[in-house]
Amino acid sequence: MSNYIDFHIETSSLLHFVNDQIELNTPIPINKEMTFDCLKRAAISSGIKPFLLANVANVDKPYYQKYVQFENEFQEKFIPDFFSHNGDFYDLYENLNISKRNTNDKVFQHLFLIKMLEVNSEKLSLNGFFDFQLYDNFYGDKEGFTCFLVLLTGKYTNPYLLPIISAPINKWITDNNQTEVFNFIENEIDNNKTEEEEDAPEKDGNHQEVVSNPSIVNEVETPEKEVIDQIQKDEEFYAAKRNFKLQGHFTDDEIRHYFSFLYLEKGADKQPFLSEEAVAQIFEHGLLIPQEPLLEKFELHRDPRIPKVIVDFAIHKLISKNSRTFRDKKDYLIFMGNYIKNYEPALHSSKKLINIARNISGEKTSRSSINWNKYLPEKFQD
Repeated sequence: MSNYIDFHIETSSLLHFVNDQIELNTPIPINKEMTFDCLKRAAISSGIKPFLLANVANVDKPYYQKYVQFENEFQEKFIPDFFSHNGDFYDLYENLNISKRNTNDKVFQHLFLIKMLEVNSEKLSLNGFFDFQLYDNFYGDKEGFTCFLVLLTGKYTNPYLLPIISAPINKWITDNNQTEVFNFIENEIDNNKTEEEEDAPEKDGNHQEVVSNPSIVNEVETPEKEVIDQIQKDEEFYAAKRNFKLQGHFTDDEIRHYFSFLYLEKGADKQPFLSEEAVAQIFEHGLLIPQEPLLEKFELHRDPRIPKVIVDFAIHKLISKNSRTFRDKKDYLIFMGNYIKNYEPALHSSKKLINIARNISGEKTSRSSINWNKYLPEKFQD
């Protein structure tokens, strides 16, 4: 993940963050299932259009069945980057800023918490995040925002997050002279909780918890022809890339030498990104996109010392040195997606490919100490 993040509560950023924490076994208490459910509900509530409709024209097509299979076979360990609702498929890679005004309160509260964890993990200012959210979602209403923050730290909610979030929240409340509001709200919470416990009726066998699995609403219909046309264009686009070789200034041997960093550079656990054998197979014919993707794709090994952003940077540097135009970026990602599981989403749709390409920005990470001149041809060294 980039060292710079936006203070907006944005779905694709939260998705990346949660999956990164799961993959790195970071000891941050995140409920994956709840987060996936909240992301889905926030996306539907926003009115985004599905990228694939469940209609007579699609359901029997291989493209639609491929997504059904993806959904059924997706590893439970991670949150997938797409989801289905009533048979239609939606994209969680789409950049979507969550607005409190258009989002269920419980959903917004949970995603706000995840965003706090993301900001905190990047060692950024939570105070700055609160100041931004005060106006982005609460329109400068300090008392209303204070009430919202108090509910996040209330003794009856989110106890597993208290050590991480309570101190910065309390500091913001104190710095903004909202201590009296804080004390008043906490007293109201205590009083209301006591009254609810005294007055709550006994549950019968037919009682159901509505909030545990709220229904998704506010579907937006998409013109079928538009979606079908896009699917056909995608199929033609990817078909044209089969057996396509990316041309550039590097020879095949120079390409293989450049990507040797994938097995020569190692992290704290002395493991490389990929084995030497895997790199040899991927770049055997230079940058040739195969007729069919590799069935059992290789997966980048990562620990905190060698994040995927290093490989993203390497791809960007290669394009800048080898290619005549950055418009070739998509072709590089399609090539990588045919062999490496971490880039496989680039093959799912042209829309998703565009979103992934935006992440290949050439932004360096402080966690990389690689001397790239060791791998570049001499005439292209910095």
